Amino acid sequence: MAEPLTETGVRILAGARVFEHLPSGDLERLAVHSECKRFRRGAVITQRGEATDSLMVVGRGRLKGTIPSPNGNGEFIVILFSQGEVFGEVAVFDRQVRAGTAVAVTECEILFVPRTELFAVMEQRPALAIRLAESICLKLRVALELALCLRYLDVPSRLYRRLLYLARFDSRPDGAGVRIQHGLSQRELADSIGASREALNKFLGEWKRAGLIDFGRGFVVMRDSAALSAQVSPPIRKGVRVRASGNRPVEMAASGEPAGSELRL
Repeated sequence: MAEPLTETGVRILAGARVFEHLPSGDLERLAVHSECKRFRRGAVITQRGEATDSLMVVGRGRLKGTIPSPNGNGEFIVILFSQGEVFGEVAVFDRQVRAGTAVAVTECEILFVPRTELFAVMEQRPALAIRLAESICLKLRVALELALCLRYLDVPSRLYRRLLYLARFDSRPDGAGVRIQHGLSQRELADSIGASREALNKFLGEWKRAGLIDFGRGFVVMRDSAALSAQVSPPIRKGVRVRASGNRPVEMAASGEPAGSELRL
C-alpha cells in the first residue's frame, strides 16, 4: 500500500537535519502544503534560470548541482546532495531564479516545500532559520574549497580530494581499503574536478597500475591512502582519515599523522 502523501512528507522532513528539531505539528503543517515527486536517474529536477518558490528536501537518492560551461557544451558539477539534505535555499530567500541545475544521479524522491509555509513556520521557530543559514554556509564553504582546488591544485590532487568528498555519501569497507560508490560516470567525475575525461582516465589508470586503487563503473576502491596522499600536491599531502559511511568505520591514515585527524572539506 502506498504511503499517504502527508506521512511521506513528514517522514522526509523528519529525516532532514534542517527540520528534525521541529515539533510534529509543524512537520505536518509543512507536509500538507508540500509536494513529493520522484525522478529517474538523469532527470532534471530544477533548471538554472527558472523561477521558483520552493525549498527542496532529498527524501531518497542522490543528485548533482551543476552549472553549464560557457560554450554550453558541458557542465561543471559544483556539489552533490543525498538523503536528508536540502537545496535551493538561496533562491527561496532572495526570490531570484535558480543559479544552477539539479539532476538526479540515482532514482530520487524530492519534497518541494513552498516558501510561504516555510517562512510562516520560521517566524514561529527561529531555530529553523538558523539551521537554513548553517546549510547555506556549509555549501558556501564547499564552493570556496572547490574554487581554491581549481586555482591551486593539479588534476591528481583535485581527483584525490574529490574522492574523499564522495566517500562521505556512500562508502563501505572493502578488504583493507574503502569502496567509494559515487555513482557518477567518468565524464561526470571529470566534470566535478574541472578536468577532461582523458586526464581523469590517465591518473586513474596510473593509480590502478601502482596498486593504489581499483575502479569500475560508478565506484573507486582506495587501496592505499597513505601512498596515494603522498602523490598529491603539498597542501593536502597530510594524512587523512576516511570514514566509511556504512555500518562500521574504516580509517586510512598517512604515517606520522596525529590520531583522529580528518580532512575537513
